[in-house]
Amino acid sequence: MRWILLLVLSVSLPAMAELEYSLKPRQIAEDTWLLEGSTDNFNKANGGNIVNTAFIVTEQGVVVIDTGPSKRYGEAMRKTIAAITDKPVIQVFLTHHHPDHVLGNQAFADVPIGALAATTELLHQQGDAMAENMYRMVGDWMRGTEVVLPNQVVTPGVHSFGNHDLRVLGLGGHTAADLAILDQRTGVLFAGDLVFYHGFWSLTNCYLLFIAHKSDTYLI
Repeated sequence: MRWILLLVLSVSLPAMAELEYSLKPRQIAEDTWLLEGSTDNFNKANGGNIVNTAFIVTEQGVVVIDTGPSKRYGEAMRKTIAAITDKPVIQVFLTHHHPDHVLGNQAFADVPIGALAATTELLHQQGDAMAENMYRMVGDWMRGTEVVLPNQVVTPGVHSFGNHDLRVLGLGGHTAADLAILDQRTGVLFAGDLVFYHGFWSLTNCYLLFIAHKSDTYLI
């Protein structure tokens, strides 16, 4: 029996070790870091990491924009943040309810996870089905992942975190409830999936949304 257990471990541990998100933070502005995902579709090679997430290291602490496609991704994101700064994560913002943006929430359950009220409702209605679909598409990358709903309702307006004033915009177009965040200090606009580059623009609602922005605004 012991040799069977050892054999199982010897096979499973290397396989699990391969399931590591190689997150490479890229600084795109003052205090602002981007984690860029693949432009491919969901598959077992990328573990569902087709999303751009980000974080801002403010004087008060770290603000996270979206948590990624799985618990494993969220945990990797926290390790990446810790390698950049020893400041605590103090806030998470979710741009919308799609699985590649929210299924890393488990790794941030100890901090406020903010979203528009309609985003929370959509995740409540569709989250389990989306998570099951992700399991089918990317397999073991999703192991242990469960839907964690936002615990904070975000309203449009300016939210200040230390030396960064973040203007939160309540929009729609990609989903029925899309949140965009403009950092008024750096000019970076965190647009979620309202803007695509080298990909298609997916609009699930019935109207087209255009975002006007200043020439010095950086879109991610």
